[in-house]
Formats: sequence, C-alpha cells, structure tokens
Amino acid sequence: MCFLWANRENPSDVLRRYKAEEMDFIRWKEIIDEVSFYKPSIGLSGGEPLLYESVLDVIKYIKQKKMYCSLNTNGMLLSKFAEQLVKTKMDMIRISIDGPPDIHDQIRGVKGSFKKLMQGIESVNKEKEKLSSRLPLIEIYFTLTVEN
Repeated sequence: MCFLWANRENPSDVLRRYKAEEMDFIRWKEIIDEVSFYKPSIGLSGGEPLLYESVLDVIKYIKQKKMYCSLNTNGMLLSKFAEQLVKTKMDMIRISIDGPPDIHDQIRGVKGSFKKLMQGIESVNKEKEKLSSRLPLIEIYFTLTVEN
C-alpha cells in the first residue's frame, strides 16, 4: 500500500516486476543459515509478505533455527493462511489498521479491506484456540495521519 499509491505506474505492473525480482527459497535458507548463529529477530515485511509463494517455508525454516519471527501484513490474506501461520509457531503478526472501517478502506483504496482483515484476525484467533497455542501474538499498528 505505502509504495504503490505514491508510484505513478500501474500497481499490477509494479507487483509483476517485484515478483520477478524475488529471492528464491534456497537463497533465503543461505541467509538464514549465515545469521542463525547470532539468533536475531527476523521480521518479514514487504509489500505484502503473504504474496511471496515460499513465505511459509521461510517462516518454518526461521523457527526451525530457533529464531524469533514476525510478519507485518495488511491482513487481507490472513484468513487464507491462519492455520498454517499458527502451526509454524511464528511469534508475532503485526497488522496495519488505518482507522475505523470507512477510513481504513479509503486510505487502503480497497472497499471491504477493514472487514477482511478483521475476519483474518478472527481466523488466526480461532486456530490458536483450536490448537491450544498462544502464538502468534497479534499486534495492531498504524501510522497517524490527518485522514485518520
């Protein structure tokens, strides 16, 4: 959201170009292996990290190496990934909320985006309850602007 609205190009063209430049999972593993000795906290953000096809593999590998892993998301795909995210035992999901429903949708440029992210949060919480897990924690954050 942040970079797309500022860019004069068609957002689909920008996303297609970024997709072509993504690192493959093998390179992710190499980087994780290189830093795992130091046990850093690793935060995945984007764009939208849940659009990366190997995101669950990356999270699983980070957790396999016993490192803290967080994910920053707009929440639009949380319902789709809720079960897998809870099963990976990732530590934190950070969700951007820009205000009440109408303001959030206006800022995001997607009608219904607030409702969809709230459904995603509910899906994650239901999976946590079903699997008796306290993880991932959910953190809400926002950028304070004149609009909100």
